[in-house]
Amino acid sequence: MDINIEITITKLPNNILEVKETKIYIENSEELTRKNRRYCISPIDDYSDKPQEVKDMCDFVFTNEAKQSYKDSLPKEIANDDNT
Repeated sequence: MDINIEITITKLPNNILEVKETKIYIENSEELTRKNRRYCISPIDDYSDKPQEVKDMCDFVFTNEAKQSYKDSLPKEIANDDNT
């Protein structure tokens, strides 16, 4: 059985990235099933455990200006949280 992985990345407002990972299970050249997983990554999230294609896009989109703009858009009590 072969497994192909397709990754689709969409940039949402406020520089948030939506990632769709599709695993396609193939046997004897026939597609058996697909499994989808979706998640979002903000400019201040840790994405070090994501696939390389996702990390590359995050590095490209999440500039210092994008990170600051995202933080500025958050409510004050969230923006001042030590975890961001």
